[in-house]
Amino acid sequence: MKDPYADYPDGRHKMDVGLYLEVRNGGRAKSWLLITTKNGRRRTFGLGSAKLISFAQAKSKAKEFRAKVALGLDPLRPANAVQEPKTLRKAAEEAIKARAEVKQWKNPERGIKRWTGVLERHVFPKFGRRYMDEIDREEMLSFLKPIWLSKPVIGQEIRLILEVIFDYAIRRGWRTAENPLRWKGWLEFELPPISSFHQVKHHEAMTVEEAAELWKEYRKADDVYARAILFGILTAARKNEFGNAQWSEIDMEKGVWMIPPERRKDKKQIPFPVPLSRQALSLLKTMRPRVKGPVFRRPTDGKTVIDLGWLGKRIAEMVGRRVTVHGCRSTFRDWCAESGKDPIVAEKCLMHSTGTTVERAYQRSTLFEQRARLMQQWADVIAPEGKTAKKETEEPEDEV
Repeated sequence: MKDPYADYPDGRHKMDVGLYLEVRNGGRAKSWLLITTKNGRRRTFGLGSAKLISFAQAKSKAKEFRAKVALGLDPLRPANAVQEPKTLRKAAEEAIKARAEVKQWKNPERGIKRWTGVLERHVFPKFGRRYMDEIDREEMLSFLKPIWLSKPVIGQEIRLILEVIFDYAIRRGWRTAENPLRWKGWLEFELPPISSFHQVKHHEAMTVEEAAELWKEYRKADDVYARAILFGILTAARKNEFGNAQWSEIDMEKGVWMIPPERRKDKKQIPFPVPLSRQALSLLKTMRPRVKGPVFRRPTDGKTVIDLGWLGKRIAEMVGRRVTVHGCRSTFRDWCAESGKDPIVAEKCLMHSTGTTVERAYQRSTLFEQRARLMQQWADVIAPEGKTAKKETEEPEDEV
C-alpha cells in the first residue's frame, strides 16, 4: 500500500484541531500526536504509528481525548484514578531518593547532592515548575542538543539523570506521554553518540621519576596535603581510601592498614588489608600516631578530615603540571608492567578484580604476602633507603 505521507518532510504537520503528524528519521518514522492546552497547561499525547493507524482513526481518537481533557480527565488513566500532577522539581526529589535507595549508593548524601546540583544549574531554571505531563519532547530536545554538542560530558549527565526522573514519573502516573530522554528509538536518531566527537580524557599520571622527586622534596615538609599524597603514592590507594584514613584502621606494629568496607569501591563487605612499606610507616610516624581520629587532619581545626578536593590542586602544584591523584595508581601499574611484576599481584594491590567470574570465585586470597613484597619494592624505587632497599628489591618473588 502506498504511503500517503511519503512526501512529508521531517517535522510536525498539523492535520486537524490539535492533531499532528510527526515525521522523523528522513521519513522512516511517522506517528500521530495530539497537543492540548487547558488552563495554561500544555500536554502531548502519542496516538500511535501512522503506519498502523489511519488519519480517520487518529482524528476520531483525538476528538475523544480532547473531550476528556475538556472535562478535566486524563484520557490515558482510568476514570477512578487519582489525578496528582507533579512538577519536575518535585518529581526529581522523589525519584533521586528512590534511585539512591534501590541502587544502594555508597554515599547517598553526596550522590543526591550531585544529581540535584546538576538539575539546579542546568534544568530547574527552565523546567523546574513545569508539570511532568506537559513537557514536550521536542522542547526537551531543543534544550538538550546545544549542551550535548558544546559540553558533551554535562549533556550526557543531564540526559541520564532526566531519563531516570521521567521513567519514575511515568511509573508513578505523573506522566502519560513517553520518556523524552529515551535514547533508543528516539534520541539516537536526533543526537550524535558522544563517542563519535568527544574523546575521553584519562587521568594524567606522573612518571616514576617525578614520584621519586616528590618524596625527596616533601617527605619532611610540614604539609598535611603533601604527606597525604605521598602516602597515597606509596600505597597506590584511591583518594577516597587514603584521604579518609583513620588511625584505628592502622596497625603500626604489624604494618597493616585495613580499609573498611564502606570505602571499598568493589563493595565487598569485608575490610581490605593494605601492606605498609617501611617508608609508609616512617611517613605515618611523622604524623604523630593516635588511637583514633583522621590520619590526615585539616590544619584549620586539627580534627576533621582534609578536603579531598584540594588534593588534586596540591599534587598539580607539587609536580608542576596537570597530573591527578588517581593517576598515581597508573604510575604504579605501569611500573609493575615495565618491571615484569606479576599482573595478578599488581591488580590485587589496586584492589581490582582479576580473572573470569569462575576464577574469581576460587581466588579468595588477597595475596597479602606477595603484595607486601611488591609494595616494598615499589617504595624502594621512589623512596630508596640504600643497600637495604636494593637487597629487598632484588629478592625473588614467590610464584602465585
